[in-house]
Amino acid sequence: MSNSDAQWRQIVRVLSTDLLAVDEAQCIVLAGRFWHRIVDKFSPLIGAASVNVLLVRSIQLNIPLFPFLAGIALVPVSTHALSELEKAFVQQPRNEVMAANFAIMQQFFALLAGLIGDRLCGQLLHSTFPDHDADDAAQEIN
Repeated sequence: MSNSDAQWRQIVRVLSTDLLAVDEAQCIVLAGRFWHRIVDKFSPLIGAASVNVLLVRSIQLNIPLFPFLAGIALVPVSTHALSELEKAFVQQPRNEVMAANFAIMQQFFALLAGLIGDRLCGQLLHSTFPDHDADDAAQEIN
């Protein structure tokens, strides 16, 4: 695993642990905010449709672990998957939201890193969440 690969993976882990610090209602809101920041940052860079396709694919790949995501994967690609994901999260318990959000983020950034490279993916994720750098992530994980 390269340093840049570790950077984006560690940031995703820290973002996921942030959900532990809030109550159930805030957990759903915070998970949505993470995705809105990601969509806002990456849409101008790779296109809104590409971000949506990556999100839909990330959701599809996690359906075996989180069956409640199945309905989202069936929406037309022209529909913004983020709004559907937020609706699905509202209907789930906190632990399920946390686990699904982590898995989807991991998959999303793995797919993105496959397209643009680990280093650029890590840099972009860091610039999206500058308050969650890899050094802090490594300390929180250990």
